[in-house]
Amino acid sequence: MSQTITTIDLIRRAMYLINAVAAGEIPDDEDLNDGLLTLNEMLDSWDLQPMAVFGSPNESWTLAPGQSVYTWGTTAGPTGFTSERPVQINGVTCVRGGVSYPVEIITQDQYDAIMLKATASAIVERVLYVNDYPLGQLTCYPVPTEAVTLNFNTARQLNGPVTLQDTLAFPPGYLRALRYNLAVDLWPEYTNTTTDIESIKKIAKESFGKVKVANQVDTPATFGDVPGVGGFDDWRANYG
Repeated sequence: MSQTITTIDLIRRAMYLINAVAAGEIPDDEDLNDGLLTLNEMLDSWDLQPMAVFGSPNESWTLAPGQSVYTWGTTAGPTGFTSERPVQINGVTCVRGGVSYPVEIITQDQYDAIMLKATASAIVERVLYVNDYPLGQLTCYPVPTEAVTLNFNTARQLNGPVTLQDTLAFPPGYLRALRYNLAVDLWPEYTNTTTDIESIKKIAKESFGKVKVANQVDTPATFGDVPGVGGFDDWRANYG
């Protein structure tokens, strides 16, 4: 089942672990605001670890004929993709006439190696995503000649609390990981000899590891690149 907790309670319980407050005591406003900043910093760092974030949302965007470059972010405007800027793109397909074609995600070096970047086609075959800020930038190749649709599977971001009164909702396992990892991050500001910080660090590491295991996606082994071998093999078919 999903779990919810208010930001104040999460900070208070994390501070209690490191003996910064007594049982039932509410931290003062300054400590609560510092705890809010530390919590947002921690969640921001988790965004860079794919298995720390649950789910991979899917988004679809229709391209404009003749336009190959698009900005991506909440302020992208009418000629871009106006939604949360993705940390990374996991997969892309190009849909034309009801048929989905796989699209290769390439690097900057691979895009630079394309000799004629103005090549045009109805089907987009490759995309380059530059994770710039505040707007990401997506470049399509070849330049689309039709209003085809690109379907994206992107990495979700963990939205941190804006206020201390916010209620945080996460899948099972996150509450313990949040509390203990926040305690570890707060501990240097409240160092005292009565805190068994090593035990707290151990639980923080274990609980965060369980979250990552829960978010891991199994990928069937493929042999398409091996000469003379085709298809795929799913290890789960042989080991029930």
